Amino acid sequence: MERILRSMQNNQNRRRELEKPTCLLISTEAEMLDFESANEDTYEQVVEYLEYIGGFNVKESVNLCFKEVIKDSVTTAFTWFGREEGRQRALYK
Repeated sequence: MERILRSMQNNQNRRRELEKPTCLLISTEAEMLDFESANEDTYEQVVEYLEYIGGFNVKESVNLCFKEVIKDSVTTAFTWFGREEGRQRALYK
């Protein structure tokens, strides 16, 4: 996340159009689990794409990136740090 924010601040990779990685849009919890164990190449493609998406400020950047990465129907299964009762998983570990 820090790398994405730094890149947006520096306006890198904004001139060339990038293709959306095939692993996005995550539409099920199973796809999220697969994404969590993605290889380094896939990770780099997603980071570059999210850098390209950008935004004018942090709030807009996060909002745009979430819209590009995960379907609204899946977001209800996650919170930032998760819940103790186990119904919602953590996005951040």
